[in-house]
Parts: sequence; structure tokens; C-alpha cells
Amino acid sequence: MLELLVPAGSPEAVTAAVQNGADAVYLSFDELSGCRKDVNFSDEAFEAAVRYCRVRGCKVYLALNCVVREDELPKAGGLALRAQRAGVDAIILRDLGLMAILRRLLPDMPLFADYHLGFYTMDSLKTAKALGFRRVFLPPELSLSEICRLAS
Repeated sequence: MLELLVPAGSPEAVTAAVQNGADAVYLSFDELSGCRKDVNFSDEAFEAAVRYCRVRGCKVYLALNCVVREDELPKAGGLALRAQRAGVDAIILRDLGLMAILRRLLPDMPLFADYHLGFYTMDSLKTAKALGFRRVFLPPELSLSEICRLAS
């Protein structure tokens, strides 16, 4: 399945992505994104972006792709719950400890592995599947032929 996935760090970026053919966008709340300095979404703006995408047939993923400190775990779980209530299609993760917590907290939510987790061999992709990840984002360093081999 081919999907055009676009990062969208603002409401304007969501609109631009959807209007230019994105199949999916990934968003972050103001807290705990992989790029903590980026402009991200307040609760209200996040919910509005999800509604905007929904009526236009675009999927929305929460990017919770950061390493989460122990004291941040409750906040991360709360963000995931807020995203679920808003209607996201999946959550992109970089932290295996958080993945285990979210698997218990949101058992039906699809979880995707961020490329920083290092799943880029056939054996590691099998491990990702066994852990419960539904999708793995591959590192950008891989060649097209390597990606095609792993996708088969």
C-alpha cells in the first residue's frame, strides 16, 4: 500500500498537505513530540485538524516519537488518550517502554514504529511485528532496492 504521509506542524500545514493530495498527516501536541522545538498543536487546534482531515478522507497520526522520561510517562499516556478521543488513526512511537504502556492503555490503537527504533532488517521487522507494531517507518538512508526487498 502506497501512502503519501506528510508532517504537519501547524493548521496551515494540515490544510496545505490535504489540499495537495496527502493521504495522511502526522501531528504533535505542544508536548512530547520528536522535535520538541517545533510548533505543534493545542488540544483545540489538534481536534480541529483531525475533523478537517476526516471530512476530506485524510488519515491522521499522532507523532509521539520521542524518548519519554519516567516522569513524562503519565503525560504521554494522557496525550495518547486525548488523541484517541480526537479520532486519530494511529500513534507513531520511538520509545519501547511507552509502547508497552500504550498497548495496555489503548489495546485497539494501531502503533507505528518510528525509524529511530532501528527496524531495518528482515529479522528486526519480524521483531517489530511480534512486539505489536502495525507499521514500521524505515530509515531514510535505505536505498529504494533495500526498501523494496524489505517490503516483499
